[in-house]
Amino acid sequence: MRIHLHSRKGVYKVLSYDSETINLATRSYNLAVDANDFKAFAGGHWNWDIPVEKMDKFLSVVQPERYNAMIEKEAELLKLINYLQAEEKKKKEEDELELEYEEPDYEKYWKNASDEVYTLNRKLQDIAYQVYSNHLNYSTYENTVGKKFIIQQSRLDENEYRFRFDPYGFVSNGHSAISGIFMLDNWSTINGGWLRTFDNKVILYAQSGDYGVYDDRIATQCAEKIFPGKEILSFAGKQWDNIPHNKYK
Repeated sequence: MRIHLHSRKGVYKVLSYDSETINLATRSYNLAVDANDFKAFAGGHWNWDIPVEKMDKFLSVVQPERYNAMIEKEAELLKLINYLQAEEKKKKEEDELELEYEEPDYEKYWKNASDEVYTLNRKLQDIAYQVYSNHLNYSTYENTVGKKFIIQQSRLDENEYRFRFDPYGFVSNGHSAISGIFMLDNWSTINGGWLRTFDNKVILYAQSGDYGVYDDRIATQCAEKIFPGKEILSFAGKQWDNIPHNKYK
């Protein structure tokens, strides 16, 4: 199990713990910290193999008040879900008995549909995150109409950047939507743009309306890791029709 601390940056492996102390290890040294120093479980791949029950037990021992608050919130949500389901069942039974026409409750329908869409989008984001956490091969990927990408900066090392996009279209082609896929680990979206790839070339251009124009040098270096062996061409801030000589249309 890996965790983050309030007192220092980095990811730490939990060796043992009780209500007062957490014993931790890194590759270089071991240390002990106060139980209240626990900040969060490490995201990304760090805890994929750790059962939820084990993480819940850790939180219940180290920070029981925080754990109890989480349990209470889950109980409140479950109570709300049960209530809504009961209300929906009651409404259906009343509709079956009602012979006269009644004006539909469009506001309720809209709210229920919005909630369902939100839940579905969150599930798609979670699925997308799991898919893109693997080392995918984009050697044959082509897109000639344009796809948005984002550049993220590590919150643990401000000199470390990465390139992310949504080639499978799990979410809408928006920079904020793409950023939402990758919000679970220690990276922050700082800017973005568009990309097209064909004829063994990857062409970066334009900018993000949500986050601003990207940096040519940083984006090119990051894209080279995603598309090894391909020629990376970057035109930050320029629209497709304004790329010099229009040579890549």
